[in-house]
Amino acid sequence: MVVIRKIEDNEEIETAANILAEAFYDDPLFKMVFPKNSRHQKAVHFFSFLLKSNTILKDGVFSASINTEIAGVCSLSYPKKDDKLFFNFSFLFDTCKLMFQIGFTAFFTLNNYFKLIRKTKITNIYYLNFIGVSTKYRGQGVAKHLVEYIHRIVESDNAHSEIRLDTENSNNVAYYQKLGYQVIDQVKFNDITIYCFRKFL
Repeated sequence: MVVIRKIEDNEEIETAANILAEAFYDDPLFKMVFPKNSRHQKAVHFFSFLLKSNTILKDGVFSASINTEIAGVCSLSYPKKDDKLFFNFSFLFDTCKLMFQIGFTAFFTLNNYFKLIRKTKITNIYYLNFIGVSTKYRGQGVAKHLVEYIHRIVESDNAHSEIRLDTENSNNVAYYQKLGYQVIDQVKFNDITIYCFRKFL
């Protein structure tokens, strides 16, 4: 049985960051910015930073557990408000820390990537930021459970019915299309193609 719940404490965030680093190890963006011999550890630092930032913004960070073990993770941005991150001391400290952990070149490359992605985002919709499943639990429907849970959140909102996501992994395109998402744009970032999707619920 898969149990979905919100991630809130730091220990769970570190577990989730490790799962995401594992899931995104062969992602084109991560292969571009992180050397192979340190990719996993740098990705752990990066996802730990993102997950903590998501909790500051009060985004939905959810885990899917099997037998009390976290098997998958996803992050959902809600239709909202102006971001308050730049006025948060903890965020500023963690940003400086991340620069040293992953290296300045990787940090600024990823920053440019997110600047590009932000241009495709609309603030009054839901946005699936990322989703990842531990290799141990792949093929057991964990990602599907997470996506269906996210869809139920969107469906319960009478004011907003649209959800978007993006991926630079071409292997994910058919999967999201099978779930009813439509490709609405393709954006180039260096040699990487970013596929932008949306779905109405």
